[in-house]
Amino acid sequence: MKNLSFVLLSMTILFLASCKKDEEQLPAASDSFSAKIDAASWKATSYQASIYNGSIVIVGQASNGTSITLSIASDTAGLYGLSNSTASAASYSLGSGKGFSSASSPDAGGQVLIESINVGTREITGQFNFIGIRSSDDSTINISGGRFVKLKYSNLPLGLENNQLSAKINGNNWSPSNVSGFVAFNTLYINAIDPDGTKSLAFELPYDIGPGSYTLNYFTDYKALYISPSGAKHYAVRGNLNVSSHNLVSQEINAGFDIYLEEHEGKGVVRITVGDFEINYE
Repeated sequence: MKNLSFVLLSMTILFLASCKKDEEQLPAASDSFSAKIDAASWKATSYQASIYNGSIVIVGQASNGTSITLSIASDTAGLYGLSNSTASAASYSLGSGKGFSSASSPDAGGQVLIESINVGTREITGQFNFIGIRSSDDSTINISGGRFVKLKYSNLPLGLENNQLSAKINGNNWSPSNVSGFVAFNTLYINAIDPDGTKSLAFELPYDIGPGSYTLNYFTDYKALYISPSGAKHYAVRGNLNVSSHNLVSQEINAGFDIYLEEHEGKGVVRITVGDFEINYE
């Protein structure tokens, strides 16, 4: 970790100065997502991008199974810092284990520049670099020269086809078709939403939550939020989350839940029962 602070400072000073030059080199047509991993070229062969609920999440995966995830706590163009004290974060995964994160240590960090968001074509373009640290052994990795060009994004949370969530909302069966999960800034986010966006349910949990029973309350580390068709937000005031399994390597979690939610000041009570989910997250 020697000279990491100096490297991060140099990256910050040079980042903005290099933006104009980098913009001139951006390809004009097809989408792409690439970077250098400790000076070795890396290119995503597939990607997912989402601008949803005030945040941007971009995940790119290479043919060897490695992946880069960018989680930005905003939905507008601009320059965002990455560190263990910012809401935005980035990570590099080897395809197993927890990988390297910009938020795991004071010596980690970097920047993401969202250059443009075209709402008409739903395309996003930008640049990034960061130093990631693996908390298990303090090893580091340097991600430099990162760029993503004209990536098609969705206005729904990232999801995988095999993810499932079901429950009863005030006694009525609910099985949303878009269910997703991702890890950012040491938090596991789980989102379920109807295709038309009329109802949604979200959980915020510790990223390393293990099997067991947990009490849900929106003002703790175990949160749940339900948004009704009218747009009213209902927060978990009590309830149970029973995690039957959580594999940190394959990033799969299975759990059941039962929640009592309210709007502010005890209004608009919502009861969610016999809930369960099976999710493979990013």
